[in-house]
Amino acid sequence: MTGTPVLSSWIGGLNQVKYVYGGLLLDDQSIQISSHNTLEIRRVHNVIGIITGHSEPDRYVLIGAHFDAWNFGALDDGSGIAVNHELVRVFRSLVKSNWTPRRSLMFCAWAAEEYGIVGSVEFVEEYAKILGSRVVSYLNMDVIVEGSQVMFMEMSPLLYDFAIDISKQIKAPYVNETIYEQWVRINNGDHNVGQSFFTLGLSAISDFAGFNQIAGSSNFALIYKNYTNVKGVAGYPLYHTQYETFRLVKKFIDHEFQAHQAIAQTIGLLALTLADIDLLPFNPTRYHQALVNLLDLTKSVAPKSINFTSLQIAIDQFKIVADQFNQRIQTTLDKSNPLQLRIVNDQLMQLERAFQNPLGNSIQQADLKHTIYAPSRTNRYNALGFPSITDAIEDRNMTNVQQQISIVTYFIRSAISVLHQPTTIQTIG
Repeated sequence: MTGTPVLSSWIGGLNQVKYVYGGLLLDDQSIQISSHNTLEIRRVHNVIGIITGHSEPDRYVLIGAHFDAWNFGALDDGSGIAVNHELVRVFRSLVKSNWTPRRSLMFCAWAAEEYGIVGSVEFVEEYAKILGSRVVSYLNMDVIVEGSQVMFMEMSPLLYDFAIDISKQIKAPYVNETIYEQWVRINNGDHNVGQSFFTLGLSAISDFAGFNQIAGSSNFALIYKNYTNVKGVAGYPLYHTQYETFRLVKKFIDHEFQAHQAIAQTIGLLALTLADIDLLPFNPTRYHQALVNLLDLTKSVAPKSINFTSLQIAIDQFKIVADQFNQRIQTTLDKSNPLQLRIVNDQLMQLERAFQNPLGNSIQQADLKHTIYAPSRTNRYNALGFPSITDAIEDRNMTNVQQQISIVTYFIRSAISVLHQPTTIQTIG
């Protein structure tokens, strides 16, 4: 086959094979492909169980995993749905001992994830208004284990400090240290572990997509990997093949299932805390730092002629108001007053939602509404910072770039208004 040589990073491990793209087959040869797919319409069902909260039954913490798979699916999503079932068993035992959570817990088994995240997205779309106002957080479990050496987290920036706190309470698999201690060790003693092991902003590749982009909640996803997966290796080689079996998991991935256990304990403690704690452990100031980092990155790929002043001012104002919000919580919030708690918690819940554009980030992506983190037009797999701005830059449409900057600035200012004193509507200068 003729063609242009690929980048060195694209070359695989097959000997005597030329890695090229484009071009033609030699000697006018052709390839015939026979497809034997059967196109059918099938009815699928999500399975959802609820533990009703005693004080705030209309506030939901959700745990979810999909139960469909290509072939045997021992990791995708056998690992996630197995831990989901274990958490159902554990929380059921708590309920049988007369425990009930402050807020409602929902355990979700999603159908048809592999066919386009169908089950969870249809659920969120059907109940968009309810979930958009009531979901505290969604904790997703897809492929939760593809190694056993280090945990990686995807999350909203609001949950950064909460994740650190939880990681200090869970033992890491196969070592005598906590997950946090393991992060610090791997990070050469640097306690700034988020830069290495956290991804801020979730993509749209799993069942958290509907919660990120439609319901607008602040969400988590976890996975265990090996060190070799950190750089240069994406996923595991037998992904979506018939060899993704129980034997693969036990013999090669997680032979004592300690990584599965660590994920179960982490998700369980995250859910238990979010469902029971009086004041939600969300930190708005973490969002400011995320916005600063995203702006710096966006400027680095933008033409020098682009004016980011309005966006910079909005981000600076966000920091001031976020600091004031945290200070009010520390000095004036009466945690024994349920109404005061409800007001503050609602502000924390609505902050993420304030970044959503109800029209979507573009005509082509009306389903992607988060203006800070969402996939780009050319890559649905990964989240991008300021996606509408970045897409406009890639299109070299400078007029649209400035328009998208104005739109994102508006939604950051909307988030600022959420954090102001709830008894007044303040003008943002």
